Amino acid sequence: MPPLPYLVFWYDGRNDFMADNTVYQKIVSVTLELYSSRKDFWAEERVECVLEANNIVYEKNETYIASEKMLEQVYEFEVLLE
Repeated sequence: MPPLPYLVFWYDGRNDFMADNTVYQKIVSVTLELYSSRKDFWAEERVECVLEANNIVYEKNETYIASEKMLEQVYEFEVLLE
């Protein structure tokens, strides 16, 4: 495991907009996770500033993982592909 804090992300799949047998907009679902040893307002603010600067609307959830003794911030959002 890398030293805390760190970020991981992955693509959760696609939710394309389709009609008339045509894909009009490709949409990728993304999950971004920030792991830290304690509440890290500075790191969270940096992540959120990047998302907001790129007009990315996100949902955020926080979970404490007792077995790992770390805090997880989960950001979920969608990205439109060209």
